[in-house]
Amino acid sequence: MKPHLLFADDDFRPEDPLPPGTETLGEDLGLAALLDAMGGGDGHLRAVATAVTLHPLTEPSAITYRQAVLSDCLDHREVVEQIHELAEAAVAEEKKVWGVFTNVPSGRLHRAVGVLALFTAHLHRLRAIADANTGRFSSEGLRQLVATLQSELSDEYLEGMERHLQLLRFRSGVLSSAGLGLGAKAGDWRVHLSTQPAINWWQRLRLWWRRSDALRIVVRPGDDDLVAELRGQAINEVAAALSEAMEHVLSFFSSLRFELGFYLAAANLHDRLVGLGQPTCLPTPAPGTSTVLQARDLYDPGLLLRSGGTVVGNDLDADGTSLVLVTGANQGGKSTFLRAMGVAQVMMRAGLFAAARSFSAPVARGVFTHYEREETSKAGLGKLEEELARMSQVVDWLTPGSLVLLNESFSSTNEAEGAAIASGLIEALVESGVRVACVTHSFELADHFARSGRDDVAFLRAERREDGTRTYRMLPGAPAPTSHGEDLYRRIFGRALADDARRGPPG
Repeated sequence: MKPHLLFADDDFRPEDPLPPGTETLGEDLGLAALLDAMGGGDGHLRAVATAVTLHPLTEPSAITYRQAVLSDCLDHREVVEQIHELAEAAVAEEKKVWGVFTNVPSGRLHRAVGVLALFTAHLHRLRAIADANTGRFSSEGLRQLVATLQSELSDEYLEGMERHLQLLRFRSGVLSSAGLGLGAKAGDWRVHLSTQPAINWWQRLRLWWRRSDALRIVVRPGDDDLVAELRGQAINEVAAALSEAMEHVLSFFSSLRFELGFYLAAANLHDRLVGLGQPTCLPTPAPGTSTVLQARDLYDPGLLLRSGGTVVGNDLDADGTSLVLVTGANQGGKSTFLRAMGVAQVMMRAGLFAAARSFSAPVARGVFTHYEREETSKAGLGKLEEELARMSQVVDWLTPGSLVLLNESFSSTNEAEGAAIASGLIEALVESGVRVACVTHSFELADHFARSGRDDVAFLRAERREDGTRTYRMLPGAPAPTSHGEDLYRRIFGRALADDARRGPPG
């Protein structure tokens, strides 16, 4: 049995390598805050959330499959928690079943029987939960799970499993047969299950008292090892088969715990965002070739979680575009908006809800970031050289349908040179089928695209009111030749300037 709650017809493999650039992406988008919220203080849930979120989906059908399961889990969280707790208990209790001499067949057999008996009790409870919730779920994933549990864990199957486990304890001894193989050695071992009741201690005592030489087989000193070897040969295949069955059931419980753990982690994040008064939605994933790009009240969930306060949501109408270019006032929320766009894409590709009232976008083949770095350049490179080296690496990873987020890229050189580098790069990326979202203070760069006459560019500008107030809203608008850095100057140095004015000119 397989849960198949993350994929309709495949297994999730956390050991698969992460996409290139994942570590940088997580740092630039502030994903740690989201993953911490998903974990809710539970290390296992955070690990599950990290593994699934950072192994993205690239097909809209796979995303909508996972979204449907998520909706069911949010609507019926108490049932999901009940199943998850059961799977968690089964996995934990398996580790407590000690095995003695598990390097020999009898030891392996003893432990496998003990663990399977424990698992059988949990399977009974799992079947009861499935029966109690028949017809309750609407998603294909959970409906299929319930149907599988009911068909695979029938009363007849579970009763037969319990009956065979009792027989495999061999309380009446091991009855086996063998034929002669090569070299006159025993081979073709077969174990015959006896349905005779086990002999209790009183019966054993009576048999010993009434023993006769005719019924007695004497094992000479030194032959005990031979008898043990023969018994081991007889039950070796049985022990191997039971150990394999035990691992199969353990794998099912482990997968069930893992996959439901992701949805419970998602529910933790959902509770936090909604509890802070912000909307969430199931995004509409479009094929990679689509040019739809719409959002309402899009916000950065990491900022919300870190601040614990309110954040400003933004609308985006960029259908038919390949480039979103954001300009405007310093400290106006441009980088936060860019981060919100990237996080929404990451969450959508994980099958999660988005931090917005609505969000529609093509499913990116890959998401990459190139942000201005404050740290000193390494390996003797100048800052511009370091930026170019990082960009070269990103370009090597790109494929058509990827999304690149540029935040003040190439601002380490003069504006003319930086604009020339950035504009040439962006045009090459767009022509290669890569989508770009760019935040820049460079009027020369923004003006280059404004004058180009391209109809696949969406221009946004951070709003600044007449009095210098930043609203942190991104509004449609052509780039302006100033980012209003004087506002910051006045805010920082205003007091000193006022004091100087009162004192009058020097001398």
